[in-house]
Amino acid sequence: VETDSTNNDDLQTLRKGDEEVLTPLGFHLASLPVDPRIGKMMILGSIFRCLDPVLTIAAGMSCSRSPFVAPFEKREFADKAKRDMCGHLRSDHLAIMEAYNQWKAIRNLGCKNSTLRKDENDFLKKHFLSRQVLSSMQDLRRQFRDQLVDIGFATPKRYSKAQQLNRFNENENSENLDLIKMIVGAALYPNVVVANYNMDISNDERLKKADNEKTPIKFRTFQGPVNLHPTCLAYSSNTVKELGTKLLVFFEKLQTSKVFIRDATVVSPYSVLLFGGDLVVNHIKSNIVLDGWLKFDAPAKVGVLIKLIRQELSRILWEKIEKPTFHSEVSEKVITSVGVLVQTINESAK
Repeated sequence: VETDSTNNDDLQTLRKGDEEVLTPLGFHLASLPVDPRIGKMMILGSIFRCLDPVLTIAAGMSCSRSPFVAPFEKREFADKAKRDMCGHLRSDHLAIMEAYNQWKAIRNLGCKNSTLRKDENDFLKKHFLSRQVLSSMQDLRRQFRDQLVDIGFATPKRYSKAQQLNRFNENENSENLDLIKMIVGAALYPNVVVANYNMDISNDERLKKADNEKTPIKFRTFQGPVNLHPTCLAYSSNTVKELGTKLLVFFEKLQTSKVFIRDATVVSPYSVLLFGGDLVVNHIKSNIVLDGWLKFDAPAKVGVLIKLIRQELSRILWEKIEKPTFHSEVSEKVITSVGVLVQTINESAK
């Protein structure tokens, strides 16, 4: 058995004698007026060069209301409109990003041509979106970006294009949706939901059959059983095969008659394996155990490789967080490789 205690939470605080000391990440998060998970997401978005989409997701998660509105008498139509627009993303967090991007594109056209302003109203009505919430998101994005500039994780707008290119392209990977999902997963961990949980995310033939049968999917977190809220994009999946994975991450739980997950993003196992908590590689049983409860069937050599990648990522993240403007050739290659890796793995799994 091999263990790896590398944990992103360790980047936030360290023990120094009997005192808890802020690390560079903890110091930066303390200066951002947002939930620490959202702050961590924004910093990772900068490091992995997909800042704009992550800022949009962060802004949406920071609003008190969703941009998607569902009048009681039109709830079914509102739900269908959301799924038609964003269902392919399998992520409520990326759905907010998609809605904002489409609204912004139409709004920009309207600013250039007054005759097109009606299109914005039609768009909002068709997709059951709130102009007020989307406008709030726009304001929050600006504020968040300014705050990241202040701590060195975003390029000042006053920089010339040449200066920006010499520094780094903060949106080089903004089209890589798999990487963005990975960052959402890394920031929200350990808020993990497992589908058809049996203390083992395994290759058992009986479970494979159950995962493909059209029976209700059972979900649970480490604390116990949960249910996906009907507004979640993943709610309509009838099988794990349709869901695409057994793992989801979430931001909020809602307690009513049951415990509901209100927002969720489907993530690949690598999202939690690379950025999760304590990892144990079991050579005899050929599996990997994360934080004592998430079990993955994998040859020992795969587990050891993941452990080595985690250690290198931890070193690079520490370096980047401690000195945001510093860029080494090795760290840039590793960051680029991670983006290519998660995209390639997810494409091969489709």
